[in-house]
Amino acid sequence: MAHRIKSTRHARGLTQEEVSRRSKDYGDHISASRLQMWEIGHRAPKMDILPILARVLHTTPAYLACYSDSQTDESESWRYIVPSGYDNKTRAIGHDAFAINVDTAREKGLDERNILAIKVQDNSVTAFKPGDVVFVDMSKKQFNKAAMFAIMGANNQVFFRHIRPEINGNYSMFCGDNSSSSDKELSANELEKLDVIGQMIGHFTLTI
Repeated sequence: MAHRIKSTRHARGLTQEEVSRRSKDYGDHISASRLQMWEIGHRAPKMDILPILARVLHTTPAYLACYSDSQTDESESWRYIVPSGYDNKTRAIGHDAFAINVDTAREKGLDERNILAIKVQDNSVTAFKPGDVVFVDMSKKQFNKAAMFAIMGANNQVFFRHIRPEINGNYSMFCGDNSSSSDKELSANELEKLDVIGQMIGHFTLTI
């Protein structure tokens, strides 16, 4: 998406400042600094901003979102996202077999830019099996209640573990299958050292 936004702007002969000024005519002000972050891939625009940006650049939301190669395609495909990662780290572990409807995600109180789909690699968790796809909210990394979290290990391997706060101030980390991985008690400092990707919000089991 970053390259497509930048290349389309260049093709229209517009500077980032000109895009920013023109966006005000369509109901939302897109600052030049925000546009710059989109173009270098450090951020992604929300889906409801894409129609405004598309009008300024005389193209379609579906084209900017990379769901169509046609700049005259008026389909609603841009209302869906493939949560397979938004930077080098998340793209290395993201899974691209599913698309999520943006409106449905927001009805559930989710920001579509924080959702990541990850294919299960190990068999330590009894709730799902290798090959299942787990959806993670990357904005949820608080451990104030028991929940399942995705944790980055070595060589881009992702582990799913339950983490539960205990009355003594420590945290229990467990997977549900002691034959594969034993339960652990972690201090707050030890927990902070984990590379937590986010909290599981759902999963999908393939039946074929």
